[in-house]
Amino acid sequence: MTDTRLPEQWLLNRHLDKLSDPAWRVLTRAMIYCNAQGTDGEIDQMYLHHIYPWGDPRPHLEEIVAIGWMVPTRSGYLIPDWETKGQSTAAQMAEYREKNKSKQQRYRDKNKALTAAPVTGHVTGDVGQARQKDRQGEASDMEVSWPVVEIPTKESDLTIREGEIL
Repeated sequence: MTDTRLPEQWLLNRHLDKLSDPAWRVLTRAMIYCNAQGTDGEIDQMYLHHIYPWGDPRPHLEEIVAIGWMVPTRSGYLIPDWETKGQSTAAQMAEYREKNKSKQQRYRDKNKALTAAPVTGHVTGDVGQARQKDRQGEASDMEVSWPVVEIPTKESDLTIREGEIL
């Protein structure tokens, strides 16, 4: 999963403060689009309607170009200095995904080996059937009984008399 970072130093950036609200929306959505698609800041003209579906984005793009945060290209726009703006490159994201894929495969292989080994391989006899019979009352020959306990009914029964052992 990709993420788009908006560093705290952008909060008081004098260039970004000049942008109108719609232009800020275009810039942040453009960055999100570039991260999601792994374009390293390149936006093809045909995808601008995904970035700003509420009308014509050109006036807002012109604002962003005026402060130097986008550059027009033959095919669309480019957000220059992609990595210095705190964004991950497509190569970094591919490497990150590959590391996670390897890590997940090692985890699955380890768990597969643990679940493949029999849990009761060292126990002799058929423990499972004996337990099943015991649960069904077939294997138990012993009668279980609890000791009889008398409940005191009078206050005099509650007092300990000299020489009595409880």
